[in-house]
Amino acid sequence: MPPKIKGIVPTPIKMPEELKVRGDYVERRLPPMVVVFVVLCFWRAFFFMLGAAILGIAPQSKMALLVNTYFNPRLPYISAEFIFIVAAILYAAIGLGWLRRDWWIRWITMFMTGATAARTIGLFLAAKASGVPSARSDSQHAELVGSTLLNLIICAYLAFYPGIGQVFKETPYD
Repeated sequence: MPPKIKGIVPTPIKMPEELKVRGDYVERRLPPMVVVFVVLCFWRAFFFMLGAAILGIAPQSKMALLVNTYFNPRLPYISAEFIFIVAAILYAAIGLGWLRRDWWIRWITMFMTGATAARTIGLFLAAKASGVPSARSDSQHAELVGSTLLNLIICAYLAFYPGIGQVFKETPYD
């Protein structure tokens, strides 16, 4: 028991062991939703590389036709294989940035998700104003609405969730 000093009142509760600082090291755990997002990034990178491999190894197979039909971003002047490789590298880099807890990756992800949601909402409004349907079917419409809501939720979580900023390193030498 430390000696009592006049004017200093000890706290009425004990500090939990996991919050105590040892030296200059403070353990910072990733919040569960961030872990889910990192796993999602790596899964997407894996599946984009798988799609690129299918298109590169067997371009005339039924599987390549399926990948090209349903997952090709439909840019006629760029090959789908190249787009899949770039997307895989992008998602792997984002996942690694989240694992390293770099502060800039949070801002990049907020921008990407917010911009994607804003773009989709803008396209919805433009389609509604022009009278052209924004989706070919009800399932495509539901998918667009769901992905837009998911992007808005991710952006809002990263921007406003209490304590999310303290999880990440502010300087490269931390």
